[in-house]
This record gives sequence, C-alpha cells and structure tokens, in this order.
Amino acid sequence: MINTWAKAVFFLIALVTSLNLFSQIDPSLYGDEWINDDQSYFKFEIGKEGIYRISKAALEAAGIPVAEIAVDQFQLFTLGQEVALRITSEDRLSDDDYIEFYATANDGSVDALLFDDAERDQLNPFISLYSQDKPYYLTWS
Repeated sequence: MINTWAKAVFFLIALVTSLNLFSQIDPSLYGDEWINDDQSYFKFEIGKEGIYRISKAALEAAGIPVAEIAVDQFQLFTLGQEVALRITSEDRLSDDDYIEFYATANDGSVDALLFDDAERDQLNPFISLYSQDKPYYLTWS
C-alpha cells in the first residue's frame, strides 16, 4: 500500500514540475526559428572554448558536396545565432583549405529557463547542468 502511495506522490510532483517548466517558455517561440527548411545542416558538438578548423577532407567525409558549394554560401549557427567564419579560399575549397571559427562550450544560458528566478536560483550561469557540449550547425545555401 505504501509503495502505491509513494508512486502516486512521485507522479504528482513530476506532473507539477513539468507544468512549471512549460509555463516559463514563451509558447510562441520554439527556438528553431532560425532553421531554413530548404537547406541541409551538418550538426557537430564542441565541448571546449577555442578556435576550430574544419578541413575540406572532413566535410567530404561527412557527405557534404564541397565541390558544388561556393565558400560564401557557408553559414554556422549555434543556439540560433550565426557564428563568424574565416575561410581560406575565395571561391571553392581546395585540398589545403579549411573553415575556421571561434567556438565556446555550453553554458547555463538555456538552463536559466528552468528557474522561476534564474539570477537567484541558478547556481552557476556559466556551466550547464546537462553537458559541456554545445551543438553547432554548418549549413550552405
């Protein structure tokens, strides 16, 4: 009997907590407004701050048709924001060319949505509760 009562209390707490989470997020925004359905995206994750390079060989290994893409068509996004790119070619990537960018690890900015008062309740806004890996999306038009 106690086991059934404990399950019911746990379920009720989980239900109330999940309703509280959904009430804090603007229902008109999903966070994917930056996605263009007509474009392809290559997702990868970065867990440490630094300057990163993606070589032509790595792009080809990921199945990206590099020979068909002019370098000014590449874009990189993270958390809905475009990231500045430095590309070592002016037209198409050759074997020695690469895409270079500055990346940061995941922080607590998205986690702040979990709290009623993030400034008061969030322990550390610079460290994510879930993962250091931050998703990045490379796309081309």
